Formats: sequence, C-alpha cells, structure tokens
Amino acid sequence: MSGSTGKPEAMLRELGVGHIGHVHLTDTDGTLFGPTSKHLPCGEGHCDIPASLAVLWEGGYSGWIMIDGWMIEDVYRAARKGKQAIDEALARFQ
Repeated sequence: MSGSTGKPEAMLRELGVGHIGHVHLTDTDGTLFGPTSKHLPCGEGHCDIPASLAVLWEGGYSGWIMIDGWMIEDVYRAARKGKQAIDEALARFQ
C-alpha cells in the first residue's frame, strides 16, 4: 500500500476484484511498524471503508470478508464496527 499512504479502493480497482480471494477488513492509522500498520476499528482511521466495499460490490466480489481485529484493544468493538460497515454497504447496494 505504498508505505501506508495508498488507498485500498484504488488498489482494488487496479488489481481487479476478480483477483481477490478473501478480505481482511480493518482500518489503519496510516503508520507503519514492521511490515504492517496499526489496525483500528472500521471508520476510525484513514481508510475509506465504504469506498473499498463499493469497489468490491461493483466488481462482483463474493468471497469471505474477515473483520480483522489484530492487536486492536477492544476486538468486540472492532467486530461490531466492521459488521456495521458491511451492513451499511449491503443496505446501499442491495
């Protein structure tokens, strides 16, 4: 993701949704530590979660979406926020 400065929705468009096998859904604060960034609940970081979910929907994605709570202090809250983001996307597109 270009040193954590990229936009996931742009990467999804460029790569093509047909090449996505499964999704780890999380937000990020945009910093890097080691090979990854600090994970945050959906909607609390710099990622445009609705835009990424829109690209997946428009591309016909039908695989798994795992709400990624890795190293998030309150994983239950992160799971609720991730599910809320998915539910809101489904309501927009169905």
